[in-house]
Amino acid sequence: MTYTNAWSDTIPLGTDLANTIDDSIRQLRLDIHDRMNSIVQDWTADPIVLADAALGTLTKNIFIHHSAFQPDDPAHETITRTAEKLIVSPFTSSATFWAPVSLPIGAVITGVVFNITQGIGLPCNLKLRKVVFNTAPTPPTATDLFATVTNSSSFSEYTVNGSYTVLNNDVLFFEVQLFAVSAFYNAAITYQVNALSQSI
Repeated sequence: MTYTNAWSDTIPLGTDLANTIDDSIRQLRLDIHDRMNSIVQDWTADPIVLADAALGTLTKNIFIHHSAFQPDDPAHETITRTAEKLIVSPFTSSATFWAPVSLPIGAVITGVVFNITQGIGLPCNLKLRKVVFNTAPTPPTATDLFATVTNSSSFSEYTVNGSYTVLNNDVLFFEVQLFAVSAFYNAAITYQVNALSQSI
């Protein structure tokens, strides 16, 4: 950013005439005003409000424990949970689980991570999805934002990178389809914000 005056720590000079001190004070006030407007919305306002641009871009993470994931069918009786993991037993072919995700409008999602053990069952489907909240006569439909499929029988961390900017009325959620003898641990989202209003 360009300011009205280059900053100086050496003015006024000791040799300057006393009757010019008012000019130096006005220049100092202008120099401070210029620079403060880089980090506040309006230096002359009362109260002063920090500008969004002063925040810069922050990268943040949300980590979601498996207990936030609920089955699509509450009648599933072959699901076991411990403090560390959710297990689909051999007596269930598959079960789908959903967990809500809350992010501020304008946040840019840059990746998702899933921790899972596929086990000896079929590959599991792991997704971050959205529906759009609206009052239109047509009901909302789900859209995949990030998706991957397991490819290892051992414990693995599945990372899906990309970019998606959260829009107004987005309803975000994780969806995991787990097959028998798989174990799901948790999920995470990496996202960026650059406004103070984006507080999550």
